[in-house]
Amino acid sequence: MNRFSLAAAFLLLGASHVAHAEAAPVSVRLNKVVLDTENAGTTGFVKGGTMCVSSDRFTWYGFSNRDVIQEAYQWRFARAMAGTKFKVLDASKDLFASEGQEGGGDYLVGAIMFPRTVEICLTPGGRIKGKVASDVEFQLFDNGAKQVVRSVTYSGMAEYPKFREDADLGMLLADSFADAAKKFAADPEVVSRAP
Repeated sequence: MNRFSLAAAFLLLGASHVAHAEAAPVSVRLNKVVLDTENAGTTGFVKGGTMCVSSDRFTWYGFSNRDVIQEAYQWRFARAMAGTKFKVLDASKDLFASEGQEGGGDYLVGAIMFPRTVEICLTPGGRIKGKVASDVEFQLFDNGAKQVVRSVTYSGMAEYPKFREDADLGMLLADSFADAAKKFAADPEVVSRAP
């Protein structure tokens, strides 16, 4: 190999190394989900029994604490972001993902859910069908700049047309969040943060 070829090979190898060093993935983590039922202006109905007879009682079980971040939201967010170039820090898979990371992630995402429509039917045996439509306000926080760089609201819907024994109102809410999260993941300003 002549000197010119050898020098060219080293330059290409070096350029390749620099390109790999610059291509470090941009990480994102779902930090918090807040359920706001007080300001949602929720409409709809709750019915009971296999014939879905009207009921005038509606109770938000398990949401006295409005911060509802949990595994169900984490993995739904990770799935929604899967088609992007972000590296998602998914605490539902790595239980120690944020330990010692001072907030962990180049970007953090917070979400406020406003369930706008809730139409469900519950059986005495615990089965559920119906639909939930929510508006979800997403806030994208740049951990380096220490500021919110994008705030946007997307609507999401989840519907179970047949009775399910493996679901509840919380799952319907989480699925409506997942639908909105897909739209957030496709938001051009969000996508541009992970080139």
